[in-house]
Amino acid sequence: MADNREATWTDDDNLKEVLTKYVQQALDFLRREFLQYAWSIRSLDRRLRHFNIYNDRSIEVQDVKEAVEEELKGPGKLLGYRALHKKIRLEHGLNVTRDQVYDVMSELNPQSFEARGNVRAKRQRRKGNFTARGSNWVHSLDGHDKLMGYQSSTFPLAVYGCMDTASRKLLWLKVWVYNHDPKLIGRWCLEHFYETKIISAMLRVDKGTETGTMATMHAFLRRHHNDMDPHETVIYGPSTSNQIWKCSVYFLSKFEIDLPVTEEQLKEVATGSGVLNIPDDFLTLKFSEECERIFPDIDTINPDEWKEAYLHLKHNFTLSV
Repeated sequence: MADNREATWTDDDNLKEVLTKYVQQALDFLRREFLQYAWSIRSLDRRLRHFNIYNDRSIEVQDVKEAVEEELKGPGKLLGYRALHKKIRLEHGLNVTRDQVYDVMSELNPQSFEARGNVRAKRQRRKGNFTARGSNWVHSLDGHDKLMGYQSSTFPLAVYGCMDTASRKLLWLKVWVYNHDPKLIGRWCLEHFYETKIISAMLRVDKGTETGTMATMHAFLRRHHNDMDPHETVIYGPSTSNQIWKCSVYFLSKFEIDLPVTEEQLKEVATGSGVLNIPDDFLTLKFSEECERIFPDIDTINPDEWKEAYLHLKHNFTLSV
């Protein structure tokens, strides 16, 4: 029976033939009994809904409660809400929805629902803004690659940065031809740790593939401070709300979080994460030589000429990136 229930009905030609036969027979009976009305599959469906034959919305909740209570006093207490819903419709003649039976059962017998593991998924907690207690409490990291365009060819420069959510200070910003390598992002974080010897209490990132190594490094280093569960020091959320936070002036003045990290701890996390496998010079020798061939003296380029300089570089570049 299990095999039959799991069969793909969309490919069952026999089912299609039988359904067509029975529906046509039902329409023939209705045309014979009610000649004054036009009949088709759509009109049949519309009239079934109008007369509440599918689901009767006029049934009172109290009627459903009485039927469910009666069933729960007997063998019905062993049924799940799907089986009980079917029994309510067949034996009590109440054409109610499955959700109505579920709600009544959860109200009348919540213990059995909890024992079953609560069939319906729990409602997710409403998303809200996180609170930063002060500087270095939450660091928010995210990337931007919208300029790269189709197949990363329009403007192949990707940005990745880190910001303190309390002071909005930009802690570091990196520009490279891609920003999706988790070890590269982890290497940039490690460089910041080595420079400051301080780590934030919390890390706010999205669930991108590039954040895995960085989040693991942060949780690994935070386990040395023993102030909270290291797994809870990483906050995940969508990129669209990375700049949203709440912070009061009182907290800013009173709390300044400086959680130190030692060089030994940084060496341990650097070795374990594998971010040191990323070379210090991200550009290959041939790439650098080609750039120097086109622009032998980059100091002569003014900041307001960067756009023309880039287009000139792109037009005359002979190597494939």
